[in-house]
Amino acid sequence: MAKRGSNIYKRKDGRFEGRVPVGYQENGKIKYRSVYARTLSEVKEKMSEVYSIRQNQPVSAEKITVREAAKQWLSAAKLRVKESSYANYLNIVNKHILPILGGEMMMNLNTGKLNDFINLKLVSGRLNGKGGLSAKSVRDIMTVYHSIENYAAREFGIKETHFTMPKIEKKQTDILTPTERKKLKII
Repeated sequence: MAKRGSNIYKRKDGRFEGRVPVGYQENGKIKYRSVYARTLSEVKEKMSEVYSIRQNQPVSAEKITVREAAKQWLSAAKLRVKESSYANYLNIVNKHILPILGGEMMMNLNTGKLNDFINLKLVSGRLNGKGGLSAKSVRDIMTVYHSIENYAAREFGIKETHFTMPKIEKKQTDILTPTERKKLKII
C-alpha cells in the first residue's frame, strides 16, 4: 500500500484507508481508528470528522497516567523554558519519576503514596543503588512532579494532592575556628 498524505493508504481492493490516532493503549502504544472510502477526498473528510470529534472529547481524568501527563507537560514546557531547564526536567522525569510512578493513574495517587515515594528517594534514590538522595535533590524531583500535577489539574481536572516536601537542613559553616576568633578579638 502506497502512503498518500498523513496516514492515508490505498488498499488492494481499491478503497482508501485513513488512520486517525484516538488515544493510547494500556501498554502505551498509540490506538488508531480507521475510516474507509472509495475516494481520497471522502477519506480526508471522514478523517477530519474523527479529528473534530476527538478534539471535542475531553480526556477522561480517570484514565490518564503519570507517564501521559508528564509527556504532555514536557511538550508544553519545551516551549516556555530554556534548553538547559528542559534537559533537566527531562532527566528528572525519565530517571526518577517515570520508573516508579509512570504507570500509576493520576487519580489514584494520594498524599500517602507520594510521601512513600519521597521516603523511598531519601533512603534509596540514587541511580547507582548506593544510598539515598539529598533532601534538596528530592525537593527538585517533587517540584517537577508538582508542576506535572498542576498541569494535569488544569487540563484534565485532576485533584491535586498535598504531599510533604522534605526539609532541607541548613548547615552553618564557621569560617573561623573559636580560637581564631579569640585571636582576632585580642588584636
